[in-house]
Amino acid sequence: MGRWDGLRGGGDGDQGGGSGLAATRAIHRLMGVTVLYVSFVGERKASFQIWIMVVVCFAVARGVRWKHGRLRCGQLFRCEWSADKEVCMEAESRIRVVIAKPGLDGHDRGVKIVARALRDAGMEVVYTGLHQTPEQIVRTAIQEDAAAVGLSVLSGAHMTLFAKVIELLAEHDASDIVVFGGGIIPEADMPELERMGVARVFTPGATTQEIVEWVRSAIPSRV
Repeated sequence: MGRWDGLRGGGDGDQGGGSGLAATRAIHRLMGVTVLYVSFVGERKASFQIWIMVVVCFAVARGVRWKHGRLRCGQLFRCEWSADKEVCMEAESRIRVVIAKPGLDGHDRGVKIVARALRDAGMEVVYTGLHQTPEQIVRTAIQEDAAAVGLSVLSGAHMTLFAKVIELLAEHDASDIVVFGGGIIPEADMPELERMGVARVFTPGATTQEIVEWVRSAIPSRV
C-alpha cells in the first residue's frame, strides 16, 4: 500500500471519491443476485425486475442525502450487514472532514500531515488533492456529507478563497458545514476571516495535536 492509501479521495478528476466501500459491495451483491435471477427464470421474464435492480444499484452508487440526518445508501447497507451494531454506529458517528488545497498552491506536504493526523485520531478524512476550485471543494463536502472543510492556503489568496467557499456553502444551504484552515496568513487578516465565518485558522507553528483537539471539540460528528 502507498503512503496515502489510508486517506479517501474526493472531488472530480482522478482523485477518486464516491459513497465508499460499502456502496461498492452493495452494487456487486445486487449484480450477483441479478445474474442468478436471470439464469433461473429466463431473460424475458426477468426484464422488469432487472430494471428495478438497476435503479436500486444507481441509488446506492449515487448515495441519498436528506436535509436532516443526511443518510446515504452506503451507510444503510454497511449498517445492515454489520454483525456488530455498536461497531456500525461507532463507525457512522465519526467526524467526517474534507481537507482541500484550493487555487494554484502546489505545496501539499503540510496538508497531508494534517490529514493523516486527523485520520489517525479516528476521523474520516477526504483529501481532495491539489488545485481544487471552491466549487469542487463545496461539491465534495456536500456529496461526502462532511461536517467540516479544512482549507490549506499558502498562496496569499486566502481572503478570496475562504470567502468563496463560505459563499457557495450558503448558496447550497450547507452553512452548517464548519470551515477552518491554515497556512501563511497574516495576523492582520484574522479578524476579517473570523467575521466572514471561518471558525479557526492555524498558522505555522501549530501542532497536529492542537488541530486534532480543536476539531474534536468544535465539530460535530455525522450520524
